Amino acid sequence: MRDVWIMKLQNIQRDEEGSTEINLDTEIEYDVIPGGDRRIAYLEANDSGMGGSTTELLIAPDNMVTLIRSGTFGTSLVVLPGKENFCDYRTPFGDVSFTVRGRYVRNHLTDEGGTLEMCYAVYMNSGMLTENLIALQIEKQRI
Repeated sequence: MRDVWIMKLQNIQRDEEGSTEINLDTEIEYDVIPGGDRRIAYLEANDSGMGGSTTELLIAPDNMVTLIRSGTFGTSLVVLPGKENFCDYRTPFGDVSFTVRGRYVRNHLTDEGGTLEMCYAVYMNSGMLTENLIALQIEKQRI
């Protein structure tokens, strides 16, 4: 038997046509890195459309969340409540630039796991493309 970290992720993406929900339960790497940031890393599922990519979340004590995705769909974006950041998103069809506006981050992660919720909007050419609500639940399980 060994201890593993499990993440339950819910991602709701809303746009003018409606909403899409993705749910994922997966094994992750979860640790604290020097400086106090928490780090979550996992492989994207094939059925998510981003199979073969690795996603890493860095959660700073000030609630800034940095998402770094490597692989076919590479990106680096920052979610900071009340702030606007630019990001480039790599797809098999070419690169696209977006503006990300952080709405909120609710960080309740501890050394024992916990939850993280965040909301951000993605804009392109001054128009909102999507609003993204992401909720994570992290827990240690013995398998």
